[in-house]
Amino acid sequence: MCSSIGYAREVTAGTYAVPSRHIEHVKEALKFEPKTVVSKGIRGCREMMPAPVQVGGSVKGSVSHELAPQATGLLFEHLFGAVATTGAAAPYTHVFTVGEKVEETLTVQVAKPSTNGVANPFTYVGMQVVGATIGAKAGEIVQSDWEFAGANELSSVSTPAGPVLAPLNYAGLYVPFTFVDGSVSVAGSAYEVDDLSLSFKNALRTDHFTMRAGAPGTPDVARRNGQRDYGGSLSSDFFDMVAYGLFRNGTHAALSVVFDAGPAAKLTIEGDVLFAGTSPTVDGIDILKQSLPFRWLSVTATLVNGDSAP
Repeated sequence: MCSSIGYAREVTAGTYAVPSRHIEHVKEALKFEPKTVVSKGIRGCREMMPAPVQVGGSVKGSVSHELAPQATGLLFEHLFGAVATTGAAAPYTHVFTVGEKVEETLTVQVAKPSTNGVANPFTYVGMQVVGATIGAKAGEIVQSDWEFAGANELSSVSTPAGPVLAPLNYAGLYVPFTFVDGSVSVAGSAYEVDDLSLSFKNALRTDHFTMRAGAPGTPDVARRNGQRDYGGSLSSDFFDMVAYGLFRNGTHAALSVVFDAGPAAKLTIEGDVLFAGTSPTVDGIDILKQSLPFRWLSVTATLVNGDSAP
């Protein structure tokens, strides 16, 4: 499968930047969605609707990566919106917090192979990270899904024609996190989980079209429109009443999720949460399970890797 995905920060929103960072991907579902209008004019005894007119469009969809410490800082920066990097040499520490860079844009280029042996470049400009999900299960590789919204798709058949495929630039060593790298603590104590899910929704207003001189058929940059919805869920055996008591009493608690694969390969996502959920119930003779959905009240992500810039 001759497919690739590359990313680049855009200097001007919606203007192509040559992808300089490629990340191994599992799948992608980025699609151009045309915007059309149809006349409502009455013409004699016309029985059929007039042909719709395409007046532009937008891009939506997701990209799935196995989550690795290498090269992924750029995605976390555009998810959270602010980053501070320290370190004079590798390993470098990148601390991501809630900030305004969430409104900045990326170029995303996907090579989509056709049966004639061509890796066709589909280039998406004005792309913003509107949300992400990180999932980890015992016995598996950690997965990450990144949800995008963007301004336009450029390809060999678009007008104007899109750029050629950028030179591939993968990290020299790309080793995704697995479940053996993961650990969780709740209220300062270790907590064993079967699986976990972390979700981040950035409350960006997408598909906002305006009348303007430049690129009127593409949506404006998506702006913050409400409060971010960051949450997740932990699933485990029903050990005792301690974690359930946090939910039952509405107690704020510290939550820390760590993936640690070595001194230059570590991701920590931590902050204060409020647990939700329901009472555990007996369903046959199997061990009782407990689900602990939660909402982040504050959250910070810290990525340690060999990249001097996120």
